[in-house]
Amino acid sequence: GKQWLGVLGNHDYGGFLFTHGWDQAIGYTWTTDHPSTGRWLTPALYWAVKVWYPAFSVDYFFIDSNVFDAADPLADAGHNLCSRAHNLREGATCGSQGPVSVEECPTWFRNLWAAQLQWLEVGLKRSKAEWQIVVTHFPPTHGMAEWKRLVAAYGIDAIVTGHVHQQEIHYAGPTNVLWPTVVIISGGGGGITSESSPTASGE
Repeated sequence: GKQWLGVLGNHDYGGFLFTHGWDQAIGYTWTTDHPSTGRWLTPALYWAVKVWYPAFSVDYFFIDSNVFDAADPLADAGHNLCSRAHNLREGATCGSQGPVSVEECPTWFRNLWAAQLQWLEVGLKRSKAEWQIVVTHFPPTHGMAEWKRLVAAYGIDAIVTGHVHQQEIHYAGPTNVLWPTVVIISGGGGGITSESSPTASGE
């Protein structure tokens, strides 16, 4: 079968906590034990792979954008990986790989984001593939200033995301402020399938 190339989203960390076994999603890439088929590829928090198709190649860059759900431990308990309200275990930690504590959690995600942006720029500069595609969880409305800068500097061909539970495709037109980069939001994912109740007309 085909390989499944992945990147972590906020629910891989736990949705409103960071101690829900995100490292196991990465570890599964490296196991050869049953039930692994070797098709699941999420080898790190951020990583890249070149894929050759019959007529062209693509450099895919996978980056963790969960910094946008990592706030002060006392803020927004319903949408905060670093929430004190949900990281209830005394001394909540993910060990040496981090985050090592609730207090350190927002800084850990900010440092991860900064390191990835440097890594991404190096990769985009070196890319010789015909296409460069970034895959991440949060749509580029989060961190828009950085995305605008990267798109202008390196001509990213597409950004593929999730998080928002509705499919969106932004190409040419007023809804795409990153044009000519195509922005694709994949849609329903494994959770809710819409942001609101459907109407009788299907809207």
